[in-house]
Amino acid sequence: AALYIVAEGSVGVVREGALQRKLGASDSMGNTALLLDHQWQYTAVALEDTWLLCLVREGLTDLLRGRRELASQIIRGLYKTLRRRMRLVEELGAMEQQSVARHLSVSFS
Repeated sequence: AALYIVAEGSVGVVREGALQRKLGASDSMGNTALLLDHQWQYTAVALEDTWLLCLVREGLTDLLRGRRELASQIIRGLYKTLRRRMRLVEELGAMEQQSVARHLSVSFS
């Protein structure tokens, strides 16, 4: 597993053929896969000439040792990912509740 940081350019994050997100300079991908040491579930596609910084788990551990500011930036990136995913789960939950409410109102009419 690795963490990728977009240094320059832009990257499209694709899943099942659909663009999920567009990443630009300083955005990262693979955060969760790196922490949990599992395969990343998406495909990344350069949308223009792009430079990426790739950090594998062992290299990241060595790099962060004694570098508080860099570690803080990585943690902020992980937090952004977690916050975005929590928002998606909340939105999906709200959509599901609306669907169930519509179904129930039709069923009992």
